[in-house]
Amino acid sequence: MDRSEAPPPPADTVPESQAATEPSYPRTEDTTTLRAEVTSCAPKDNPDIYIVDWDGPDDPENPKNWTVRKKWAVTLVVSSYAFLSPLSSSMMAPAANQIADEFGVTSKPIIALFTSIYVLGYGTVS
Repeated sequence: MDRSEAPPPPADTVPESQAATEPSYPRTEDTTTLRAEVTSCAPKDNPDIYIVDWDGPDDPENPKNWTVRKKWAVTLVVSSYAFLSPLSSSMMAPAANQIADEFGVTSKPIIALFTSIYVLGYGTVS
């Protein structure tokens, strides 16, 4: 039997997360207005809340309004950090034998620990 021909599972075997549920509020215009009033907290209502927003839809500080050139520049800077930080641990691995010669280390497990400890420290700090 093909999957498309299979009957749906009984209602009690469908997980709640996949079951279609109706919203617990009626869909009216008044409800939408009420929900908007509940979610927008003005600082005068609660001084602990600080609302951060743009200065209108044409605010030049809003990344959506940046030029394509500026967007690509920011993308390249952030990407270079993501590329260069793990690259530094990769550069150390081929030089492990030279580092061992410099410091007089002859044990192979200790030489392997050079890179392992570096990567462990990198992972703990990051």
